[in-house]
Amino acid sequence: MKRKQSAAAAAAEVDADEPSQAPLPLDDYSGDVCAALTARYGRSASAQHRHLLATAAAIGSILTDDGHPLTAESYLPAVVSALRAAGPSDPAAAAALASLLVILIPHISSLPPASASEPASSLAAFLASPDASKLPTGTVRSVVKSLGQLALHLDAAADWGAVAAPLEALLAASVDQRAKVRRCAQESVEKLFSYLERSGCAKKASSSAIDLFEKHILSVRSLAKLDSDASEAKETEAVHMLGAVAVLIPYLSKKARKTVFSGAYRLLRPRFSPLTRHVLRLMETLLEHLKAENIESELEKLISLVLAYLPYDEKKPDDTITAALQLMRNCLGKLVGCPKLWTKVLPSAFEAASGYLILDSKCSEDVAELLIQCIYSHVDQSIFVTKESGCDAEDSIDGAAIKSICLSINKKLRKCASPPQNVLKIVLAMFLKLGESSYVFMKDILLTLSRLGSKIHKEPHLKNVEECIGAAIVAMGPDKIHSLLPLSFEEAWFTCSNMWIVPILNKYVYGASLQHFLEYIVPLAKSLREASSRAKKARKCKELQGWSDQLWNLLPAFCRYPSDVYQNFGSLSKLLLEMLKSDRCLYKPASKGLQQLIDGTRRLSSSDEDVEVPAEVSALFSSKTSNLSCVSLQRCSKKDARKSMKVLASHSVDLLCTFADDFLESSEKRAHLKDNSMPPALLP
Repeated sequence: MKRKQSAAAAAAEVDADEPSQAPLPLDDYSGDVCAALTARYGRSASAQHRHLLATAAAIGSILTDDGHPLTAESYLPAVVSALRAAGPSDPAAAAALASLLVILIPHISSLPPASASEPASSLAAFLASPDASKLPTGTVRSVVKSLGQLALHLDAAADWGAVAAPLEALLAASVDQRAKVRRCAQESVEKLFSYLERSGCAKKASSSAIDLFEKHILSVRSLAKLDSDASEAKETEAVHMLGAVAVLIPYLSKKARKTVFSGAYRLLRPRFSPLTRHVLRLMETLLEHLKAENIESELEKLISLVLAYLPYDEKKPDDTITAALQLMRNCLGKLVGCPKLWTKVLPSAFEAASGYLILDSKCSEDVAELLIQCIYSHVDQSIFVTKESGCDAEDSIDGAAIKSICLSINKKLRKCASPPQNVLKIVLAMFLKLGESSYVFMKDILLTLSRLGSKIHKEPHLKNVEECIGAAIVAMGPDKIHSLLPLSFEEAWFTCSNMWIVPILNKYVYGASLQHFLEYIVPLAKSLREASSRAKKARKCKELQGWSDQLWNLLPAFCRYPSDVYQNFGSLSKLLLEMLKSDRCLYKPASKGLQQLIDGTRRLSSSDEDVEVPAEVSALFSSKTSNLSCVSLQRCSKKDARKSMKVLASHSVDLLCTFADDFLESSEKRAHLKDNSMPPALLP
């Protein structure tokens, strides 16, 4: 029952904070405040409104007796004087007077600084007195709002003394225990600081803010050291101070910002406390307004503190982990003068944040996205020397960092029976970012993915793993993939290893080498076809033929913008002629591959047509952070493409003759010919 009564009282206080904020119709009553108030609230049964009208009438009577008009300008000093006289001894009167002030001041548009100075000083003194804390929240909030409005009428440049006391009072109210008072004060202080900055008084205003900060910082530091044993009151006070200072950062002087940064970043601790969220927010705001060269050493120390906070702990709120990682990313971005700092920071960040990547939560997604952003911002794959041994790449500072990150990721993958989606997102992004050098750093990850891919049969996990392997194919090329995951035929047992990867190759091979197809895929496909004729069981024969067909069907994929057309098309054309004259199983991939090759080469040699990227490959680059162009495409210049067109044209007679023979001989092949006709550019 008591709780209901207190809730009702609180609600009444909220309602009684301020009357209607709509402007009074003063023009309709010749500026008469009392008449305008009566017109608006005269019919109201609210005790608050009745008290407001009675107060306005009483003051109006005094003003009339003294020969003053009943305008807002005349009411202002009288209301302020009456408010100070009422104080906490008459809370109802104080509430009515405070409400009247809030109504009146917006109607005084041209209040001279001299006329605003005395009321502002009086209200500042009123708020600074111990009696103010005894008044209801609504009353104090109204006084704070009125003081903030009056302070904007003062001439700070000409008379700083008139501004000093109101500013100090508002700053003190901005850390008040009462939320409504605190928020109102912070809004007022922000507006006042903006005005003071425009008036050329930013340094003086900053000095007042620093006084507030330093007044509380010692207790905050002791609180940080005491941790859970600290009193609740000190903890709350510290939080309010950090919130109040954060609002003012955009308006502080450079010196003041640096002072706040140096004092506040040390408050971040490895364990979560009510201070954590506010320290992170304050640091983020400061980072936007400080130059790195002024705080370089402090930034590096801050990064160390952030890394210490990142390790998984279920007591740490998700938003603080995301905020901490975002702060670390922004610190690295700020320190452009330390381009190699990421090599120390990112491996530690990946290790520390890895505990969140295995969770099924929004936090896990955010952590993965931020880590990917860090990789894309700081890792430069062009610096790696991708020799066959990979020694130069791994031994460099950058290489050692990437190697450490990859070890951390692989460790997480190997521990999970079902790979976490957000870990796979990072893996995919790293394959695409590192390109060919991923062969040096991500071998073990690819092997882990292959084990997972051969065991998982459920969506969406299988799709995510296949996309990662697809990214590896795009990055490394199929030749490097096959050196790690060879397609090998065991003739004695009629078995073929790693055939599960062939459908993935079919989707993602792009910009590969025709030579690799000719020297690696074709011999294996032929061996399987020959072995199928020797198999005694029909089931095994069918299986071997199916594997052979899958390999032959890779030809169109290898004909998507290959990197060595003019070097190897002579050998390929012989194979194509052989395939075109064979049975229908080989005719289809041969005709489709040839058309793919011709269309792609023509597009590359022409400046008018865009390169066509398969949907599966395009999807890998659809992420906002993975905004890359395909490295495979960049290998082929227009000059090379024109050479390739000439080579294609030189073999066109034999190919055309074969097409013509097939067109006349077979209605089934004729259907493929209609879909894959020889372009005019290649006709002799």
